[in-house]
Amino acid sequence: LQLVYPDNHVDEIKASHLLEHFSFEEVLAALHEWRRVLKPGGSLILNVPDLAWCLLNWIASPEDQKFGYPLKTIFGNQANPGEYHKTGFTEDRLRYLLDQAGFTNIRIKTTWSHEQQCFIAEAQKK
Repeated sequence: LQLVYPDNHVDEIKASHLLEHFSFEEVLAALHEWRRVLKPGGSLILNVPDLAWCLLNWIASPEDQKFGYPLKTIFGNQANPGEYHKTGFTEDRLRYLLDQAGFTNIRIKTTWSHEQQCFIAEAQKK
């Protein structure tokens, strides 16, 4: 992943239900790239599914519903190319990755989005 923007160029990046579509090996690289193009003090705002909630919801679903929407919250909708989830996030994992990518002032809260529990994470470039 390489963006066409120069270093320290953008004020804010918002990525809603995007990061889970990168492989677990690509996530940190994407975060580093987003940090690169952000101006100092710039903001990153993420919305990602809460993997633990998705798994518990799948386990708790009746057998005749498990392989519908509850499974799609884990693996993606898969109706079109790219609609596959390649990784997932807990609050601790998301905080760790943002810290490893050099973000600071990390704030994470739960929210309801796409009919599932998710995390909204906000962080700034140091």
